[in-house]
Amino acid sequence: MPTIPQPAEDGHMFPTPIDQGRERDELHALDVADDVRHSGGTPSDLAETLTRLGYGTQEKVRATQHFAGSCSHESAGDIGTLPTYPERRVGIDGSGSSDIRSTANASWKAIEKANAPEQFFDHGGTAVWIKTGPHIVARVDPITVSRMTHLLGEVGYWEKEGKHGPIPCRPPKPVSEHMVSDPHPRLPWLRRLVRVPVFDSLGLLVMQAGYHAESGLLLAPATSN
Repeated sequence: MPTIPQPAEDGHMFPTPIDQGRERDELHALDVADDVRHSGGTPSDLAETLTRLGYGTQEKVRATQHFAGSCSHESAGDIGTLPTYPERRVGIDGSGSSDIRSTANASWKAIEKANAPEQFFDHGGTAVWIKTGPHIVARVDPITVSRMTHLLGEVGYWEKEGKHGPIPCRPPKPVSEHMVSDPHPRLPWLRRLVRVPVFDSLGLLVMQAGYHAESGLLLAPATSN
């Protein structure tokens, strides 16, 4: 006959072998989290290690929570001042001799090249940028036509043909309008901006400041502004 667990003196049931096994797994996962932290690893390193060792979702969540609780809040980091622009701009033909589709394509490529760190996004089919800086709490702003014109002027060096060769010019407004109207901006997907560490849909803790492509989350700690 199987042994039936008997109540302890305090009225609680003794753990079953299954419960004891799960508890051991969770405690061992916490040890793994401590080892990764002591070796200077990141949450991503911990997630990869736990996956490689075959831990389940529950153990991963517990270990990740333990890892986060063992680290200082400052480990989240700072995303700095955004948007920011490159020192070297990409040359773009602004003469109007090319069709608008080709010019828009060259403009998207210039934005893609300048999108490091990630700050320009596709948020629900709308092109947006992240605005933050000293004394400014990070927020998501839509890139309007005027903002797109500004952005194109910062990432591209526009020229058109003059009497004696190429001369600088402004980004054409029709190109900005064309790009803002694009239902599928050629930018990374942004699901949500968060200001404190959160768990993603896989149960992994997002705690490093910046964009996380796997979850579409961008962590901009409130303490960094």
